[in-house]
Amino acid sequence: MSEPPVITVEPQDIPNIVREVYPVGIPIALIGSPGTAKTATIQLCAEVIAEITGNDLGWPMTVVENPTSDYIRKKDEYGLKMYNTTYLEPEDFVFPSVDTKAKKYERFVIEHLPRRPHSLVSFEEIAKKPDLFKIMAQLMNEGRLGLDYVVPDNTYFMCTSNLATDGAGAFDFHTDLINRMMILEVRPTAKGFCKRHEGELHDDIMGLLKWFPDLILTFSSSARKKAFASPRSIYQFNKMLLNGTDFIRHQDGERMMRGLVGEKFTQEYRAMIRAVGDIDIDAILSDPDGHRDEIQRLKNDRSHNGRQTICSILCHLSKRVKKDASAYDNIIKFMEMIDDEAAVTFTHMALKVNKDVEKRPEFGRHYARNQGFYF
Repeated sequence: MSEPPVITVEPQDIPNIVREVYPVGIPIALIGSPGTAKTATIQLCAEVIAEITGNDLGWPMTVVENPTSDYIRKKDEYGLKMYNTTYLEPEDFVFPSVDTKAKKYERFVIEHLPRRPHSLVSFEEIAKKPDLFKIMAQLMNEGRLGLDYVVPDNTYFMCTSNLATDGAGAFDFHTDLINRMMILEVRPTAKGFCKRHEGELHDDIMGLLKWFPDLILTFSSSARKKAFASPRSIYQFNKMLLNGTDFIRHQDGERMMRGLVGEKFTQEYRAMIRAVGDIDIDAILSDPDGHRDEIQRLKNDRSHNGRQTICSILCHLSKRVKKDASAYDNIIKFMEMIDDEAAVTFTHMALKVNKDVEKRPEFGRHYARNQGFYF
């Protein structure tokens, strides 16, 4: 086995890379931990390629597990075919169907590989079946499969895999496969996650990931059989929050969280929500100057608990702005007494929950001061 020349990227970077490598036909392998948006990114890449070639995609057709029909409907339409190699054996790529009358194409791949130009072919979970590596290498490098199949013009190959160290049943790539493609390790960051899902995130999630960015992919070698906070599970948790689920007051809230986003994310979220309980926010907002000592203490506390408190305050106050945009004017003055970063983070959260914040006088002043910071 050889160590692949890995380039680390975020999911949103990959379509731009495809724009560059597609014209010269370099296949791409996306490797990374579970839940890092590898498959979803390939669907976006199909749309990018359709745009490059001038073909009308309009729909990402997906074939998972059983390649049962040809989804390229028109001569000039770009199609996407996805094969989950977990369910395939080498002979499935070689032996054609023997029951064409009944049209039972349950496992026979060769009859369902693209026959027309303009296709994106994706092999999912490729590293779980090392026996397929040589087949993949032949398709990508020689453009054929034995004497029975020739890859049509403008057919592009991508594949996905977990890392061998993830405990997900994946193996290291063989050298002959490594040398035939570009390998990109998909490693999302909290900042990239928030940017990618801008406008879709609950303000609690935005605040938590801003102050605790290491909560993305929180699992260790000793806890790989437990739930952990992948970008996928965080986004699912986010949808439940937006749908009104109260994980603090719900009788099963903590258990639901631990089962979805794991131990560490659950602890940080619950601590963040409760951290503001010991602070009289109303008193501070009504008389910031009279509480300078307390504000200074918040500003100077760079400990984990101090960060939790600031994060909790941000989330708590964003809910006030959600009900009344005018509350922003007073709150932003308090945030700026802590630091510019807290003020900018709060403004992003406030805009997420109430667009009328943009009409407030203090927003214009704040934006003028900080437009080069995060905006």
